[in-house]
Amino acid sequence: MRGADAVLLMAGSGSRMGGREKKQFLPLLGKPLFYYSLRSLLESPRIERICLVVSRGDEERTRELLSSLFPSPGGKELLFSPGGAERCLSVRNALLRLYPERFFSEENQTEAPLVLIQDSARPFLREKFIEDSLLAAEKFGAAVLSVPVKDTIKRADPEGFVRESPDRRSLWQVQTPQSFRAGELCRAYGRMSRELSPERAKSITDDGMVMELFSSLPVKLVEGSYRNIKITTAEDLEIAKLFFHLELDAKKQIG
Repeated sequence: MRGADAVLLMAGSGSRMGGREKKQFLPLLGKPLFYYSLRSLLESPRIERICLVVSRGDEERTRELLSSLFPSPGGKELLFSPGGAERCLSVRNALLRLYPERFFSEENQTEAPLVLIQDSARPFLREKFIEDSLLAAEKFGAAVLSVPVKDTIKRADPEGFVRESPDRRSLWQVQTPQSFRAGELCRAYGRMSRELSPERAKSITDDGMVMELFSSLPVKLVEGSYRNIKITTAEDLEIAKLFFHLELDAKKQIG
């Protein structure tokens, strides 16, 4: 299997958490939130390089935390890239850092490595998710971890009135990691950079959407886990603590 690089997104403001601290630095069981995803990437035998996307002004703080949390990163190369105003712009910056020679190329890049995109706000990244998404990306070119929607979904108009009830059997809730052939993703992001206005960038909320809009390659859904939650609100942080304690209790019972 071909090698893979990873992009860890940790440049969000965390405004919906309602506090002053940026979400990726919030403590979760004594460690900053980003620690858990980064640990999984460092421990994965599939990942060769990791690009950390951080806000301007946070790189020094991040480096200090890395030196204490991961004094020996297992021989893996850690790179830094500045965050953008929107998520898709942060990923674009990371791809330019990792693959400057591929970014604007329209040539066939089937031999390019794989690249995995991970939100640092998802602390339950598991090796199975990494492996499953990379295997699907290697086979199909683009793969997005996701779970079937459980609840009934309503589409509303601007005034809050229901206009449609989509069939939930065809709806999936998107997660990370999202994995791609690096050449295909770079080509799609290159087209996005040329064609997309800054205003429309706000509407692109994951890398699968970039492929949908700027590539003819279909995106494969890979089933993840309902425990693979994203920390967005203070309530999510409490749920994550509960999940971690349940895992610890299960390990104690096995041991």
